This record gives sequence, structure tokens and C-alpha cells, in this order.
Amino acid sequence: MKTELSCLNCKANFLAFPSDIKRNKKFCSSACYHENGQGKPTSLLGKSAEQIYGHERAAKVRAAISAAVKAGKMGFKKGHPAFGGFETRFKKGIIPWCKGKSYSNPKITGDLNPSKRLEVKQKIRAARMKQRFPLKNTSIELALFSELNSRKMPFEKHKSILGITQPDAFIEPNICIYADGDYWHSRPEVAMRDERINEALQKNFLVLRYSEKEINANVEGCVDEIEEVMFTFPS
Repeated sequence: MKTELSCLNCKANFLAFPSDIKRNKKFCSSACYHENGQGKPTSLLGKSAEQIYGHERAAKVRAAISAAVKAGKMGFKKGHPAFGGFETRFKKGIIPWCKGKSYSNPKITGDLNPSKRLEVKQKIRAARMKQRFPLKNTSIELALFSELNSRKMPFEKHKSILGITQPDAFIEPNICIYADGDYWHSRPEVAMRDERINEALQKNFLVLRYSEKEINANVEGCVDEIEEVMFTFPS
């Protein structure tokens, strides 16, 4: 937000940013700043190097700067971002030690000992399963939860099962219920993951999956099926 101030030199009003006020800005322009006796003499403003130092001295300074730039002593070097590239630490023909390697911590990922990679992944997976996902329920999950609550059916949201999955609703002792969105769960990689979870749970759990289309069309019918299996599926 800008604030209106009055110039100390020309007395005209001008708008100043909060940063200008913090720096105690008192003039509306650099011209007023110099006219008020601040900074460089007013006689040098707007003049070229030739007008200030003369043609001979200005030409010598320009020649010296040009020679220094060509010698690499001044200015940007080849590969600088200003020229659309970056300077590399490795000479041409030398393979960098980090080529093809990740920048992750090997002590965490198990790269120092490949036999530990599976163990590390299992620990990470177990730690993630202690968290509750998602932080926000989807619309079809809310519809399913609402219907379950209306029938006073006890269930737990996103409970970790076997350290590999968190069903949207879990009914004790062994019923896992999923509300699958049509977009994500139609993707091949997600569908394959769902099949792996189903196979891992089918021995000791009953897995019920309802698509977004089914829940939106008839959530009461979905819960009717859940209510029926509660009394028929062995615990």
C-alpha cells in the first residue's frame, strides 16, 4: 500500500512504498534529490564519460575495460547464466563422479548396503501407515460415512491394516470398505495396486470396494450390502 508524501525540494506530492518510508525517502525524484544538494554535483547528471573526463581519457578507459573482458579478468565468463548456460566443474572428457547417482542420503536409503534397501522401504512404509490419510475426506467418502452413521453402524476411518493400506472405513473385526473415485482408480497403476491390496487382505479380511458412480447413484444400496455381510461373513 502506497502513502502520499510531500517532496522537500519541489513540495509536490508523490506516492511512496512502505520500503521508501522505511528508508526515509524525502524526494520525489533523483533530480530533486541532487538539486537539494544531496549526492553528486548536479553538473554531472545526464552527461557522458566524454563530457566529464574528455575524449582521450574516456577512450583509454573503454579500451582498458574491453581488453580486461577479452582476457577474462572482467565481465561474465563462458558458460555464465547470462549467456544461457552454466559453468561446469568437470573438464571435457572427464566423467563426473556424481553422474547417474542420486543426491539422497545413503544412510537413509540403504544405498551403502543394497541388501538393506527392502528393510528401509518397509520401515518407511510402516512409519507412513501410522499417519492418517487423507487429511480431507472426499465427497463420496462423506456420503458413505453419513449413511453408516445414520444407521448407527460402528466403523473407524482410515485405520492402518497390516501396515500396507488404510481403508476408508473399517468395521470390526475384519471388514475393509473403500470408496474409489472413478478418475484415480481407473488408472492402470492404481488399479494394479488395488489388486495387490485385495490379494493381501483376502485371507483374513472382507474387502468391499464401491465406485464413485455406485455411491452417487445409490449409497443406501451400498450400505445395505455392508449391513448384510456384517452378519454373514465369519469373524
